Amino acid sequence: MWVDTKIPTGYHHYTFSNNREGGHGHHTASAILANEAFTAAADPNRFPEQLKYVKTWQPKRILWNTFNFGNTNTTSPDQFRFDVGGYNPLLGKAMEKLHAISRSNHKSQGFGASASRGEAFEYFKPTGGTAPVNDLMDDVELTWKKVEGGEVISKMIDKLTSSFDLLHPENSVKGLVELYRAINKLTDGYWKNQKLKEVQQLIEQCSGLFLDATTSDQFAVQTDSIRINFLLNNRMGVSAFT
Repeated sequence: MWVDTKIPTGYHHYTFSNNREGGHGHHTASAILANEAFTAAADPNRFPEQLKYVKTWQPKRILWNTFNFGNTNTTSPDQFRFDVGGYNPLLGKAMEKLHAISRSNHKSQGFGASASRGEAFEYFKPTGGTAPVNDLMDDVELTWKKVEGGEVISKMIDKLTSSFDLLHPENSVKGLVELYRAINKLTDGYWKNQKLKEVQQLIEQCSGLFLDATTSDQFAVQTDSIRINFLLNNRMGVSAFT
């Protein structure tokens, strides 16, 4: 079972059926809970004590990722489907290869799977909300428009992306610092905090900074004083941090 419970992405999907097709009882139970969670997410009366920390929201849809396994085939031609057998040139691996690696690391049950190549379709049947037509994310806002003030951030990111130089990543540091400051002005929330962390990491990576702290003292106890030597190597000569 896979259910997104951290942030509102727009849809949930689950693997097991909420009837006997789910196989083991805990599989079926997980599917029942997934559909209940889909409805409960938008109901302010279900868990009102949690509204001190979060807001209710309604995903666009919840889908059952149907399957054809063993003697059970729950897929059908009228279901929404898409090809998951593509090749990822950045990773140098087919998606089915990544799937096989993942499944083979399910060590608690001794799973293992050989990789296949070529087309591999996954089928989805909606059990709540609207049905997808062209994409699982139909009518789901995936851009910075979902964040108040995010349009400006989006334009800054597009500019940084189009001007990025693989051989000279340090040229992007100044723009990344400006982006960090712009995001920091947004209203507090999950996306602000998450993206600040990610942009900070990009600044560090593009600047090529190396920092090290060492001491010649092998041990110390509370209230002791020790000498610590700090080394900062600005390997790219970046001077855009002020």
